[in-house]
Amino acid sequence: MQFPGSRSRDTEVTSDGHGLPDWLTQARFPAQLQGLILGLYASTAFLNAALLFIIEPMVAKMMLPFAGGSPAVWNTTVLFFQLCLLLGYLYAHFAGTWLGTSRHALLHLILLLAGVLCLPVAIDADWFAARTMGPGVAVFSALVDAIGFPFLALSAGAPLLQKWLAEGSHRPARDPYFIYAASNLGSIVGLMAYPLFFERHLTLAQQADFWLLAYLALLLGSAACILLFVQPLSGVSIHAGAFVGNAARSVLKTGPIHATRRLRWVCWSFVPSSLLLGVTSYITGDIATAPLLWTIPLALYLVTYVLAFARPNWAMHAFVVRRQGFLLLASALTVFVQATHPVILILPIHLSAFFFTAWVCHGQLAKDRPEPSRLTEFYVCISVGGVLGGLFNTIVAPHLFSSIFEYPLAMIAAAFLRPTIGHGSEGNENRWSDCLPPVALFAAMLVLISVAAAARIPPRNAHLLTFAIPGVVCLFFAYRPVRFGLGLVAVLLGSLVAPQPLG
Repeated sequence: MQFPGSRSRDTEVTSDGHGLPDWLTQARFPAQLQGLILGLYASTAFLNAALLFIIEPMVAKMMLPFAGGSPAVWNTTVLFFQLCLLLGYLYAHFAGTWLGTSRHALLHLILLLAGVLCLPVAIDADWFAARTMGPGVAVFSALVDAIGFPFLALSAGAPLLQKWLAEGSHRPARDPYFIYAASNLGSIVGLMAYPLFFERHLTLAQQADFWLLAYLALLLGSAACILLFVQPLSGVSIHAGAFVGNAARSVLKTGPIHATRRLRWVCWSFVPSSLLLGVTSYITGDIATAPLLWTIPLALYLVTYVLAFARPNWAMHAFVVRRQGFLLLASALTVFVQATHPVILILPIHLSAFFFTAWVCHGQLAKDRPEPSRLTEFYVCISVGGVLGGLFNTIVAPHLFSSIFEYPLAMIAAAFLRPTIGHGSEGNENRWSDCLPPVALFAAMLVLISVAAAARIPPRNAHLLTFAIPGVVCLFFAYRPVRFGLGLVAVLLGSLVAPQPLG
């Protein structure tokens, strides 16, 4: 699509390799202008994400008089937001493919304008008065009615801003993924700002009005970004390295995107999503009850995204991977033996294990991120994994398990997804070498359980005998992901036949 006064993107390539005339490539523009453009994109992404994460607890509080505050209600709310995020990413990917990036940018501006008609946010109590609906369906329907359209438009913001930055400037940013880090930073600020400021100082009606004003500010920022995309400033060279440094943008992975690679993206997103809901349900239901305790895992989840996409190499460092293996094993063992006290020790173990595990998984995502032309597809896969994790914990697991069994299962999945480091690289060795040690470990646990029962050892001491030794052995498996995952399976099975099984 050609806009009046704009240069065609099919301009004949000149000697500079970018399709620009010599007089334009030799022109000098202040570095501050580049910084302002990058700042505009980053701040718009920041505000976009902050709005998303302010509205989540806000509408959850609006529904409290009608739906209550049980973990099931919160999990349903999280699932709604994950589904909307997936739909937003699908829209960002396919609409751009069908319409072209320029037409899609203008369509998105129209959708943002239309979202104003749905504001300010309000919950319709009639959804909860209908007795024909279950509580989960009522919550979901009320959310769709109250914020479905504007939330869907905002969900596409982060990938679209990155796409516009990558394709809109005359010299595209080599790695626009730093926008994703800025977006997740906005998510953290929005999540923390609600309980610390909005909930304390503003009524729900005032919160809705404030959110409307912030939405209008986002509309202006998005319009400015779209204007820069369709009418780029001639000769301005945008390099994301000015924001994230050369080290962060030198790891883009080129090459074909095949089904196996997409599946890896989904799995690396699925496990942290499932762990997020699992650890939240576990610590708020079995370990401690405190106001807003559920916000801590979500904040840690978002921090790992910021760290992973700002500095991908950090998550793959041996220091991080080794700690993740140790903490993952420690948290799994506390679940297997049903250890919930002392809270001052157990709670940090679970939160630390979740943080390092999500960081490693998201770091592998960032390390394998594709070139900017495929970024919307990349985010669709990430969102699919997040939704599947939410569906598994919210819909599937409650019908299959009587306890929070999905939490240790997600831990085991995380063990299988660990990167190999040092001498633990799996290479082409016989896979049977990864299967036999866990089988032997399970057999040893059965022997220990039998000995403890025959000797009538007290339950607490029996658990120490049954799980301490296998736990130490399993730690030596951590350098090989398959062996480590199977080792955790062996310990889990042992917990099921122990005198006090997991459930």
